[in-house]
Amino acid sequence: MFKILFQAVLVVLATVGAAGAAERATLQDARAMAERAAQLMHLSGPQMAYAAFNDKSGTFQNRDLYVFVLNKDGVMLAHGADPSLIGRDLIGLKDVTGKPFVKEMLGIKDSGWVSYHWLDPLTRTVEPKTSYVIRVDDDVVGVGAYEFSRGSAEEAKTLVAHAIALYDRIGATEAFHRINAHDGDFMDRDLYVAVIGPSGLIVAQADDERRVGLDANAITDIDGKPYGRALIDQATADGAWIDYRRKDPLTGEIEAKSSWAVLHDHHIFLCGIYTPKTPGAK
Repeated sequence: MFKILFQAVLVVLATVGAAGAAERATLQDARAMAERAAQLMHLSGPQMAYAAFNDKSGTFQNRDLYVFVLNKDGVMLAHGADPSLIGRDLIGLKDVTGKPFVKEMLGIKDSGWVSYHWLDPLTRTVEPKTSYVIRVDDDVVGVGAYEFSRGSAEEAKTLVAHAIALYDRIGATEAFHRINAHDGDFMDRDLYVAVIGPSGLIVAQADDERRVGLDANAITDIDGKPYGRALIDQATADGAWIDYRRKDPLTGEIEAKSSWAVLHDHHIFLCGIYTPKTPGAK
């Protein structure tokens, strides 16, 4: 039954996507919409929120992004792309690879990422998709994006070089302000620039300004490795890769990470990549 339902969903979504194909959204866009949807459910209640999510001319429709809501039993309560799914029990739905992704979504305790295969409304073919899912009381609200590609080692090096060039051009105060501005210049997908000052304190971090002022000497990874100290000790003027493990902000999973760290004017400029096998691994 669920195989037939999955095939029917693909047909409906292909029709929806053909009418509204546009620029592809990012995982950051999906997470932001999911967080906004969860906030609306808290503030306005579920029924008003569901109406907003299902409104095809509303603010919860953007490119290939839409909101869906499942209750604890796997029944679809809202779906911005396919209203025919609303009211259906999807607890046993699997993707084309056999992954029971609805059950995985329902297993999210707070918030997190779930990856599966689903029809891409832009290409009208089944593609890898990753949805950010947030628990709201007994329900889960989610938004997904397609074709997630991680930042590469060369892109990380380029971001660090860009940050150093900005520092040299406009000075430390303004450069660090720009890095902390979240304007996209120093963030790209799962890449972001951070800077450790001469005292060992973090002076800039593009993805989370709240970490500014933390002592890098005291920062450890999930395994207890003092990777902040390693960054300080091992960074060179020519650059060095430092390996550790850290929670991936895009997937919510603990992943292997390697940061490119460059010592410049007594500061350490760094940018890391998440990868199953980090560049510095032997």
